[in-house]
Amino acid sequence: AAEEDRDYAKVFHAAASPAAFRSQGSGRLYVVKEEPGDPQKLKQLATASFFGSAELALLAVSAAPGELERGLEAEGRTREHAVLARALGAARVVVAVTKMDAAANPLSQARYQEAREAVVGVLRAVGFMEEVDVVPVSATGGDNLTELSSRMPWYTGRSLMEALDALPAPERPLAAPLRVTVQEAYHLDGVGAVAVGCVEQGTLRLGTQVQFAPGGAKGKVKTVDVEGSAVREAYPQDSVSFVVDGVGVEDLRRGMVASEAERSPAAEAESFLAHVAVLRGPGEVRAGFSPVLVVHSAQVPCCFQELVARLDRRNGETLEEKPAALRAGDVGLVRVRPEQPLCVDVHAECPRLGQFATPPEQKALALVGVVLEVQPRGAQPTAAAA
Repeated sequence: AAEEDRDYAKVFHAAASPAAFRSQGSGRLYVVKEEPGDPQKLKQLATASFFGSAELALLAVSAAPGELERGLEAEGRTREHAVLARALGAARVVVAVTKMDAAANPLSQARYQEAREAVVGVLRAVGFMEEVDVVPVSATGGDNLTELSSRMPWYTGRSLMEALDALPAPERPLAAPLRVTVQEAYHLDGVGAVAVGCVEQGTLRLGTQVQFAPGGAKGKVKTVDVEGSAVREAYPQDSVSFVVDGVGVEDLRRGMVASEAERSPAAEAESFLAHVAVLRGPGEVRAGFSPVLVVHSAQVPCCFQELVARLDRRNGETLEEKPAALRAGDVGLVRVRPEQPLCVDVHAECPRLGQFATPPEQKALALVGVVLEVQPRGAQPTAAAA
């Protein structure tokens, strides 16, 4: 129900910034990667570059007549969002049962229980096994958003903000090997080539000797700017522009990754083993399938060389070795070979460089995946630590 979703989006925007909001209880700053309302956003969610490094998922499920049921259909939005959140690495999820005042029986405990049981079942099916807060809310009345509502006395759990604040705070990977994804590069007279991107992990410091992959251009970091201000260091999630001595604009392009030249430098991938979830059809995935994949800031055609196994979505156990095909709803292990130079990392080591998806404009199969093992060009494979 696109029109109903857009109405909800207006309420959401009136309550909080579409980019970020701060909890009055914990003081945490929440950066919103996705908002309800625009049907195109569902497609954007299926791109690793958009989903980025989200650490938790807030799944909104409508209690309005017919909307709950449509979302729970085989290819409904609720199921698809749950698969996306799991496949792209969100560690925890909170559920908001929205439009409680629009149910056939407004503010009904029975409708809430129906939604709760169905959604928890979907989350369990895709692998979210920990306890999940499921909060009944009405945005128009502000019910259960920041404090419990007297209009739903039967609900005694946490408010939505309390549920978010109760999740463990993520640790920033400051000490991890440096990874900066390059989004663009340009020449500035009197300065030289400027690389623009995002620090995904590690710390970018003045004077650091960095190299770019693919390609191998090297140099010393001469300037670092974060949001227009010169700094000595930039940290994970910072959007940065930086200048590297000895590196020209012709050496840089979107999709490259900057790393420390002498400490676990990023490398071009010969191939990689991936855990892939097929979200929807038409068609099926077979050996030789060559989709364009969005991987951090890169878009590269890749060949699915081998279907290694079809897996149980709930526990990852092997259901079938070397399947002939993967279809909508399936997950599996796939050996992937980039058909153009591409830099990836094992997802457990650097989530942003270890997740991918088909682009939203692609009309064929929609899929997402995470990298489990990398075969660098000219080197032995690397895998996640056990």
